Amino acid sequence: MVKTNLGRAKSDEQYNEIAAQFDDLDARKATLSERLRQITAQSNCIDVDAILERSLKAFKGAQQLAGQANDLAGATRLFDAINVQLLLRFQPVQKKIRVEHKLAGGIIIWGSAEPPIQKYTGPTGKRAVKELQARQARGNGELENSILRMGGSNR
Repeated sequence: MVKTNLGRAKSDEQYNEIAAQFDDLDARKATLSERLRQITAQSNCIDVDAILERSLKAFKGAQQLAGQANDLAGATRLFDAINVQLLLRFQPVQKKIRVEHKLAGGIIIWGSAEPPIQKYTGPTGKRAVKELQARQARGNGELENSILRMGGSNR
């Protein structure tokens, strides 16, 4: 923009004034560039190149794990490495005598994404669940509700 104005100056005085402004802008640009370089060097800026390099290295490792179709341990390591979680939603369906919990939907999340629900953290072993059910049945008679909350069947 300033260079085109230098060619359009009507007199030497205008040309000198525009040239002085151009020199001032060049000096200010150099000062600001140096200041930016100093601030960048002092602060804890994100090193995009280092992050990209680490990501590519992790991706290559994931490719190696995924390349072995029959290696279930490798698949587990791959899922752990990228933190894949499959969250399923079940819906009770009344059969003739019993209630079955059929798959009604789900969601896959990975990385540091927060799950949309609070995951169940209680006991999941058969013995622990049966003991919990028995305690709840003796305590307040809500056996069916506790079974449904835990995802078991109503037998």
